[in-house]
Amino acid sequence: LVVSLSVLVLSTRTSRQSSVLAAAATCTQYQFSSILGSSGPGNGQINSPYGLFANSTYVFTAESLIQSGMERIQRFNLSGTYSNLTFGTSGSSPGQFKGLRDVATDSSGNIYVTDSVNNRVQKFSPAGVFITQWAVTNPWGIAVDSSNRVYVGDNGTKQIKKYSSSGSLLASWSGNPAFDTIAGLATDSTYVYATDYAKSNIQKFTVSGTFQKAWGSNGTAPGQFNYSKGIAVDGNGYVYATDGNHRIQKFDSNGNLVTYWGSYGGLNGQFRSPSDV
Repeated sequence: LVVSLSVLVLSTRTSRQSSVLAAAATCTQYQFSSILGSSGPGNGQINSPYGLFANSTYVFTAESLIQSGMERIQRFNLSGTYSNLTFGTSGSSPGQFKGLRDVATDSSGNIYVTDSVNNRVQKFSPAGVFITQWAVTNPWGIAVDSSNRVYVGDNGTKQIKKYSSSGSLLASWSGNPAFDTIAGLATDSTYVYATDYAKSNIQKFTVSGTFQKAWGSNGTAPGQFNYSKGIAVDGNGYVYATDGNHRIQKFDSNGNLVTYWGSYGGLNGQFRSPSDV
């Protein structure tokens, strides 16, 4: 049976070539399907990608190259075609970024972006028009649930913080073990999953912040991570995580390894330190 699923992965394939790879799923076997984007600074090209988000209509990429002032969000159709939306420049004013890390959207199509050096989350309309911002210390990962509640990793306080869509703080909680660097966040509106980059693990919580479990450790064996970063969860509760071992690993919601794929290289279906999924 062919599963109706595609997995999108941000891959820095060489120091100058960046792209999004799509892997099509057939049961638990994943084969290379297509590439979104090409290397470069133009619209529809991708340069130094950090964050990736797909909703039911679009794919968004978050790119940051501080040295050259490349700080922007781009939008693509699910087919991989550039969708005539690019916004963001380098700076500290509203609508600008420095150290852009991740992107997510809510049910109305509003776009939320973590701006790590400026220590804030920014919210934009579906057309990329600045709406509001709020302070978070060195945020990386961001996720939005079906009730438009926004989850952000605050790496100053080492906590996950939960906000309303307008930026009002609703709750905050710590990790177990304590977080070092909260890199990626994902939610299926029942649970919140977080990757800890330095500790190479994944932690699972309810959306109210109750700790459920943690899994993973530093290493190269299946189920281990070489610095865990990007994470996503699908409609069946399966969790996908990028791995500095140049692979994607898939787990069930209890942290049991289901499968993994990928290897080091620049060929189709290979990765060089994939940053998000």
